[in-house]
Amino acid sequence: MYNKIFNFGLPKTGTTSLNQALHILGFKSLHNPKNFRQQAMEGHYHFDRDDWQAITNFGEHFYPQLDQAYPNSKFILTIRDETAWLQSWRKQVGASTGDEVGARWAWTRKLRTWERGIKRVLKYDTRITHKHARIDIFGTYTFHAERCLYVYRLHQKNAKEYFQDRPRDFLIMNIPEGDDWEKLCPFLEIDKIPDVPFPCNRPEQSPYA
Repeated sequence: MYNKIFNFGLPKTGTTSLNQALHILGFKSLHNPKNFRQQAMEGHYHFDRDDWQAITNFGEHFYPQLDQAYPNSKFILTIRDETAWLQSWRKQVGASTGDEVGARWAWTRKLRTWERGIKRVLKYDTRITHKHARIDIFGTYTFHAERCLYVYRLHQKNAKEYFQDRPRDFLIMNIPEGDDWEKLCPFLEIDKIPDVPFPCNRPEQSPYA
C-alpha cells in the first residue's frame, strides 16, 4: 500500500476537481494548505501534522523533496490545454496582487485579513498570502503571459523526466478533457469506480474555464 497522495499540478488545472474526487473516494484531502506551504518555504517538507492522506494544488516545484519525505507515495500531475490554462490564470489573477482585501468578502474575513496584515507589519505573523504562493510558483505575483507559460511548460517537462521510470508512482490527468474515475481509480489501486459523475470533468461545467 502506498503512503500519501500528492497533486502537484499548477493552479487552474482542475486541482479542486481532483480534491473533490479524492474526498468522494474516501481520502482526507487538503487543498493548498497554507501552513504546509509556509513550512515548505522554510525548508521543512515533512509536516507537523499527519492527519491527512492527500494534498492537492501543492508541491509544484518541491515534489522531489516530498518524494523523499514521504517515500512510497503517489504523485498526480494535473494539466489542461495551455491556451485555456493561460486564459484561466489571467482571469484569476486579474489586476490583483494576491494580498488585498476583496470587496465582496464577508466582514469577518475582512477583519481577519486586516488583523493578519497588521501583525505582519509588526512582525507578529508570517503566514503567507496568495501573493507569496504566486511568487513561489511563478516568480511574479502579477500576470505575465510569457513567464507563466515558461513555468507551465517547464513544470511538465521536469515532472515527466523526474518520474520517467516510475509509472506506478506517477499519473498525468487532463480533467477538462475528460480524464476521470477510469484513469484515477486504477492508479490509486481502487477496484470499485464510484457511481457518481467525476467532479467538473467537462470544460463547460468547470469553474476553472
